[in-house]
Formats: sequence, structure tokens, C-alpha cells
Amino acid sequence: MESEPGALETLIKLLKENKELLTNGQALAQAMTENATFENHGVSVSFQKALLQTNIIESIAIADLTDNKSCDNAREQAIAELMPIMREDFAKKVVGILIGAVKEVKKEEKERDERKRKQAEEQKRKEEEEKRKAEEEKRKQEEQKRKAEEEKRKQEEQKRKAEEEKRKQEEQKRKAEEEKRKQEEQKRKEEEEQKRKEEEERRKKKKSSSWAEVLVCIISLAIPIGALAIYRDMYPSQPSPKETAKTTNVTSNVTPKIDLNAVAKQPKQSSETSLDGIEIGMKATEMITLKGGANSQGEWVFPGYTIYDYGNLSAVVKDNKVCAIFTKAPAITTKKGVHTGSSAEEVKKAYGSTKASYFNNQLYEFSSIDNQKCYVGFGVSNNAVSNVRVAVKDVYDFLAAYSGLTNFHALITKKDFDSAYEAYLTENMRRQLGSYDSWKAGYRTTVKSEIKRVNSIKKVGNRVEIAYDLEATDNPGGTRYFTGRALIKNNGTFWAIDYMENR
Repeated sequence: MESEPGALETLIKLLKENKELLTNGQALAQAMTENATFENHGVSVSFQKALLQTNIIESIAIADLTDNKSCDNAREQAIAELMPIMREDFAKKVVGILIGAVKEVKKEEKERDERKRKQAEEQKRKEEEEKRKAEEEKRKQEEQKRKAEEEKRKQEEQKRKAEEEKRKQEEQKRKAEEEKRKQEEQKRKEEEEQKRKEEEERRKKKKSSSWAEVLVCIISLAIPIGALAIYRDMYPSQPSPKETAKTTNVTSNVTPKIDLNAVAKQPKQSSETSLDGIEIGMKATEMITLKGGANSQGEWVFPGYTIYDYGNLSAVVKDNKVCAIFTKAPAITTKKGVHTGSSAEEVKKAYGSTKASYFNNQLYEFSSIDNQKCYVGFGVSNNAVSNVRVAVKDVYDFLAAYSGLTNFHALITKKDFDSAYEAYLTENMRRQLGSYDSWKAGYRTTVKSEIKRVNSIKKVGNRVEIAYDLEATDNPGGTRYFTGRALIKNNGTFWAIDYMENR
């Protein structure tokens, strides 16, 4: 039993195949007996004795054979146990084989355990790595989600700020519009107050002028002065169609008595468009040199026109030139000798058939010294001349157009809607307004409609454009003021409104 490599290998194999043999010596002895390898080496009897009669396999199995001191202690103890049953050399041999086998088995087992441990640790590491990666992925997703929510929050905040800014701008715009409205309202009130004061001033002047008229009429046979008086003389209120029908073909043979001595004293006229030495087209400075200072002067019916009152005669100046002359004085005659008090037959004899007519005014066309188209006109009442006037055509047109506009509003105030609609609205204007009933309904609460002031007047083609201030009173509603613009056209009978707007 000097060398037992086969027995050692067989023992190692047996122990590897059945680890329970390390703690059961009898079972190990039986396994060795049944294995021919041990028989061939002649160690079976010695091992059987050692294993069956002692517990050395169990002692060796539990010893720490990796520690040299422990291993030596286990070896010596095992040999000591076998000495009573076998020779020392056999005991050492058996113990050496057992320790070598157990070492090998434990080594392999330890390596296997180490491998398992490493595998387990590797598996655990992988699982932890996967878990870490999963948690990292989760963290990234949560970070992305957080960033997305943060971005969404920022966008919502930006949207909120934009809406807030828009709201502030709208509020600023509303305040600006409110301020503008207040300023416009203040301006309107100031303008209305200014208009009221101007109207009051005009009313006072008119009242003063009326008293002056009374005085002058007493002194000079009821000769009117002032722009308004002359306008009324030249253009009395246009009659409604009903009134026109009543007065058509009404004549009288009554002729007023005339002071022939006064007529004989009048200066001889230089042209058909002159009266008492004043000519249409004459410069205002020449007129003043000729006639001297006027009794009074001021703005006429229309802006830009100035009237000079000389008592027995009035002259209107525009752009420093005389454009109209009016008189009621019997002492002032035309170049053909017609004057206030002349009969209608004398007018016809001197001038022939009427060339044109504005209401009761018979007009005859001539040219002024500055080649403007002029009319010499005679107001005829009771078959006799009541006043004489010479004026450029535009003045006649302006006065007639203004008369048409004011008469329209006067008829609205009088609730004579039929006459206003039929006489003072052209077909074109009626089409713009729609049906008669709807137009009339628009004035159902109106109690007063009056032109208070002319702001401008001019020719536009064959029409006259007038810009004006209008006072309108409604019940209910009260009094309001408007600025208006109208285009007025000669419709053959009256000057009628062809377009109109009030704001």
C-alpha cells in the first residue's frame, strides 16, 4: 500500500457522487467494498476497519483542512484513533488518502460553491444593473415628463401672459376710446354751447336789426335792411304744392302811388347790371369810394359773403367784388327805367317776355362788366313791382337752393309730409329713402326741424351743395344738433333735395 493513486481517485469519485458519505463512515465502507478499485489495491480491509470502527471520516469532514494547523491536528487525531486497530504506517496511509480525498472534494465543492456564488452575484449584479437601468429609464421618462409638463406650464404661462397683455391692451384701447368719446362729447358740448351763444348773438342782432328796420321803414317808406330782410324779400318761403294750386293765376290791378319827383332824381344807370351807380363785378373799394361808408355791414346769409346796407339799397360782396344789389326804393330804377311801383305791363314793355323765373321773381339775363352771367329780377305783387334786384346767377341759385332746403324742414316741422316729400325731394332722393311710409315714420316724434347756420355753399355740377348745422327736437328725445350736407337740384318747379346726410 506504498502508492494508492487509483484508490484515492476512486475515493474522490465516490465522495463527489455522494456527499452524504462524508458524514457516514459505514456507508462509505460499504461503497468502497463494492468498488473493485479498492480490492485491486488491497486497501479495502484497512479502510473498512478505519471507517467501521472509528468516526475519522466525520472528524476529517468537519475539520478546516484549508488551515494547515487545523489540518495537522485533524491528521494526528485520526492517526491516533486508528493506531489501536492497525499498524501506524497503514493508519497514516488511510488518513492521508481520506484527507486528500476530502480536501479534493471540499475544494471542488468550494470552487463549485464559489462559482455558484459568483454566478449568483453576477446574476444579482445583472438584475441590479437591469433594475438600475430600468430605474434610470424610468427616471429619464419621468424627467422627460417633468420637462414636458414644465414646457407645457411655460407655454400656458406665456399664453396667460399674452392673454393678459391682450386684455391690458384692449383695456387701454377701451380707455383711450372712452377718453376720446369724452373729449368728443366735451368738444360737442363746447361746440353746441358756442353755437348757442352765436345763435343768441345772432338773435340779439336780429332783434336789434328788426328794431332798426322798423325805424328805417318809418323814415324811408318801409325799405328793409340787413341780409335776412333782403333774402326774405327776394325769396319768400316757397309755397307748398297745395298753396301753389290755390294762388295760381291770381292777379290784381291795384298799383301803388309812386313819388314821381323821387324817381326823376335817381342817377342814370351805366349798364343793365347796375343800380344807383353800383355795378355787378365792381370792386368793393370802388363801391365804397362811390357811395361812402355803409350804414352797416356784416356777414350775409352765406359764409364769405358780406352785405353793405346803404339805407335805400343793399349790396353783397364776394371775393372783393359786388355780386348782388337789392332795393325797394322807388327812386332807384334800372337802366330801362323800371323801379319799385312799376306795373307788370311796364316791365314786360321794357324787357319783353320773362326769360326765367324763380317763384314770383321775373328774371332777365344780362352780362356783368366782368362777363358773369347775371339776372335783373323783379318781385311782382298785386300786378306791381315790389322790389328790384340784380345778381349773378350763382347767387340766385344759392338763394333758391337754400330756400328749398329750409322750406323742406319747415314743412317737416308743420307735419306737412306730403308737400315736403312731393315738392322738395327729387325722384333720385325718394329712391334712396325707400317707401313714403317708412320715410314718414322716421319723423313720427319730430316736433321741430330747423337749419340754424350755413357753413359752406358751392356749385357741384348742376347742383348746389350746402353744409349746415341742424337743430332737431323730438318728443320724446329732446333737442339734438347735427351737422348736415345736402345736394339741391332745380327740378323745374322747385329746388329739391337730391342727396342729404345728417350726423
